[in-house]
Amino acid sequence: MSDLATFPPLRAVLLDVDGTLIDSADLVAHSLAYASAAVGAPVRSHGEYLALVGRPVAVQAAILAPGREPEFVAAAIRYYEEHPEEERPFPGALETLAALRAMGLAVALVTSKLRVELDPVL
Repeated sequence: MSDLATFPPLRAVLLDVDGTLIDSADLVAHSLAYASAAVGAPVRSHGEYLALVGRPVAVQAAILAPGREPEFVAAAIRYYEEHPEEERPFPGALETLAALRAMGLAVALVTSKLRVELDPVL
């Protein structure tokens, strides 16, 4: 194993957003429940929806509403976009970002979210 002293100085940090900086699990679960009801698929427990968090919405749709994927995806995205207040930063996330910037490090957030979706949360 290499000694850390031999590594070049750190200049930048890349951080994932969902599940690392922002807790969006409940929002995803709620969007899946909403979409299930909207397309007439069986509504499942919150825990069952949470177990699908992190998978692409198309995969979630195939599992939860086979044969109704396009409508399911549209409904889930609609709910997700209409309820940004359900996302919140994890405790310490904002302070960590500020500390990294104060250290002079470049900070990049890795996400498929649009900037307009991130600004209210971070």
